[in-house]
Amino acid sequence: MDRRKEPGMPDAPPDQMASPDKSLAPAPIAVFVHVHYEDVWVGLADIISETLRHPFHLILTTPHAGAMPKIPDSPFLLSHRTLVYPNRGRDILPFLMALGLPIDFSVGLKLHTKRSDHRLEGAHWGQALVRALLPDPTAVACVIAAITADRRLKIVAPRGMLVSLDRWMGRNLRPMRQVAERLRLDLPAARQRTPVFCAGSMFWFRRDALNRFADANLSDLFAAEAGQTDGTAAHACERLFALIAEAEDGVVLTMDDVGMLDSAQPLQALRARARMRADEPTPFLRRPPLLARWALALPGLRRLYQACPAGLRRAIRRSAGGNGNSVLRPPHL
Repeated sequence: MDRRKEPGMPDAPPDQMASPDKSLAPAPIAVFVHVHYEDVWVGLADIISETLRHPFHLILTTPHAGAMPKIPDSPFLLSHRTLVYPNRGRDILPFLMALGLPIDFSVGLKLHTKRSDHRLEGAHWGQALVRALLPDPTAVACVIAAITADRRLKIVAPRGMLVSLDRWMGRNLRPMRQVAERLRLDLPAARQRTPVFCAGSMFWFRRDALNRFADANLSDLFAAEAGQTDGTAAHACERLFALIAEAEDGVVLTMDDVGMLDSAQPLQALRARARMRADEPTPFLRRPPLLARWALALPGLRRLYQACPAGLRRAIRRSAGGNGNSVLRPPHL
């Protein structure tokens, strides 16, 4: 991986280490969090402290230079570092850069302070994803043990967030092709093998599942932040994480299936089980009626809709046959 410092990205400070007896501790995991909304991170940090009872390294990325995000008060925290990165690529590009850090881990957790201000229910969606991945200490211990024990288990998505790629493609096929070319991925074959992805870009993962991302330099594909809601390299990577993971003889499951994982079960059977979870009902991912999708595809109409006050947008959704939580665009960051 090309680890040259990006413009505007200062050197990361050295690890701030605790001093546990590492000879007695299980293999540590790594928790990656992109902190764009610092107020959201305060609550997220508390959830990590409450539910993660396993040695972990914490890597925070943020666009806010000079600010020091809150550090979870946890006896299991082995080290933490904060990288300041320009606001480009949302949470995705900072995560890809952080993957190249020399940190010893096999199991990771990717989170971000999701608020999605362009969506009526964006803050609730972010909270739901975090709680789905960190529901309680027992469930967290179970998923870490499962990923550690079965090398085929590459990504674990929140409940309801494993969705059909074709159904939620949006305007992302072109950037997916660009990123896939850099990753040396046969995209048509990968789409046929893995017709699903993890919406919301928060998940548990094996480090080796994302080696191709860690070894590639994709930074020039990420455009400057301009409030984009679709069709960027970040949205493309969101859809490619699962495809890359399953290209390495792996499977992507949801939190619901981790406890039933059987190491003797063939890979294809595991994948078939995962596909059964695709597009499970959730208040955050509902397709609007065909007429509404067609209308919002017209040039300029989407921007006009997004400029409306929240109350008016909610009324439009309800009149179109949806509800206040349904979405009028593909899932995105």
